[in-house]
Amino acid sequence: GASRKNVLEQMRAARADSKRGLVVGEKKWTTGAWLEEFVAGRAKIGRKPGTIQDYRYYLDYYLIPHLGRIPLKELRRPKLQAFVDQLVKEKILSALTIRHCVQKLRTALTHAVAAGIIETSPAVVLDLPAVHKVKKNPYNLEEAKAFLEAVIDHRFRALFTLSITTALREGEALALKWENVDLEAGTIEVNNTLHRRDRAWHFESAKTESSKRTIAMVPLLMTVLAQHRESQRAERLLIGDYDKKDNPKGWMDSGVVFATHKGGPLLARNVLRSYTALIAKAGLRKQTYHDLRH
Repeated sequence: GASRKNVLEQMRAARADSKRGLVVGEKKWTTGAWLEEFVAGRAKIGRKPGTIQDYRYYLDYYLIPHLGRIPLKELRRPKLQAFVDQLVKEKILSALTIRHCVQKLRTALTHAVAAGIIETSPAVVLDLPAVHKVKKNPYNLEEAKAFLEAVIDHRFRALFTLSITTALREGEALALKWENVDLEAGTIEVNNTLHRRDRAWHFESAKTESSKRTIAMVPLLMTVLAQHRESQRAERLLIGDYDKKDNPKGWMDSGVVFATHKGGPLLARNVLRSYTALIAKAGLRKQTYHDLRH
């Protein structure tokens, strides 16, 4: 059928990429190491930066954290199905996004088959959530006011306020640095996205020139960000700056506006979990985090 035809086409493409230097020799691969090698190979053979950033998003936030340590040759369908089921149960990602995530994994595993690293791909047959076309229905004015009221005492108040009052994407918001925020002029320069790989954070330039832009802040956001900056400075003073010997649990300044208790960037999945719990506790209508900005 169509599914088998698609797999065969991917196999042919994988073999072609293999001949162009994508794959490497014998090695005991973990799933995470292979995913990293695969994406690096895609970049070497000229895939568009936007395509690579899409792969990086799914690798950094979902595939590697959940599956990265599993030896590639021991990766089995039940483990992958459990991974998919967990994403569905968490209700953080849409069905379409979960499907995109699985498709990225399938492509990488198909290349592993073509390279002779594994015999078959365990991701070919998985039960995926159905995609239902849902008309966007952003919060109305009263709901937005209720949301802003609900976040007043939340640690992520500034982030959530930014999300509902601007059109910044999640990755853009988490990559935002104080150097890009002008509280006097009331503007924000958007020019970076944030990715995590090899257990380290990487700031990367926005996909296109059109993604690089300057946006104006509403007065509420300016006030909330100013308060947030003072709170962050106080938090940093309280624990002191990081020192490997004298203060290993100190503040590691990354320059980001929205940071952890130790100064590092926030993990998107933790933000999404907090958001989901917040709107449920406040009794607000269910709304994806992505749709907050519409």
